[in-house]
Amino acid sequence: MKIRSLTVGVPVRWPFDPTRLDAAGDFARDLRAKLTAGGYEVQTVRMAGPPLNTVLAKADIGEALGYARALEAAALERGFEYVSVGPVRILDAPSARRQQAALDFIDMLPEIVRTTEVTFCSVLVASHNGGVHLPAVERTAAAIADIARTTPDGFGNLRFAALANCPPHIPFFPAAYHAGSRPRYTLALEAADVAVEAFTNAASLDDAGQNLIASLDGHWYRLERILRPGQSFFE
Repeated sequence: MKIRSLTVGVPVRWPFDPTRLDAAGDFARDLRAKLTAGGYEVQTVRMAGPPLNTVLAKADIGEALGYARALEAAALERGFEYVSVGPVRILDAPSARRQQAALDFIDMLPEIVRTTEVTFCSVLVASHNGGVHLPAVERTAAAIADIARTTPDGFGNLRFAALANCPPHIPFFPAAYHAGSRPRYTLALEAADVAVEAFTNAASLDDAGQNLIASLDGHWYRLERILRPGQSFFE
């Protein structure tokens, strides 16, 4: 088992609070070292912020570019390798005016992708409670087409996505974003090798299932022992 990403969610504000970002960077660096010492390869360390239009709710839309570039620079300075500015969440907007403002943020996302190197962004176009927001789907499709035309081989779309029914605290990018007033971390696990080993050494499907459960339980126990001392950062 490997850890594809240690993703730290940070309740970012604009302008930034440097001490909060410093603490997140220190925590991620220390936890990566502990996981490595415990036998788990940590392939990347990433920072995820709150939804873009939430952070910039009281700012001009034109500040989105400056915010994204500044957050990327701040994250890289603190040892993070990738950063998510979170999704644009239209369905949470409390009024028609705020929904329109959120839609306008979508138009800024292709430029964020073009002018950053390791920044991910997204649009939440559907949710269980809000259904599908068709204007957001249309704007997001236009953004995807724009990025495809204006980045080499359309590869900028690796850092952009349309999301549906994605809650906060998913560790995988570009879906990752933060919610709440306290920091939080999640692990993106690569565990295919655990399943392969469980089935390779099994005489039957029942044996394979038992092997897999036993192996995963063992990993959860090891990870819990490594991670538990780090909880104080989030209190």
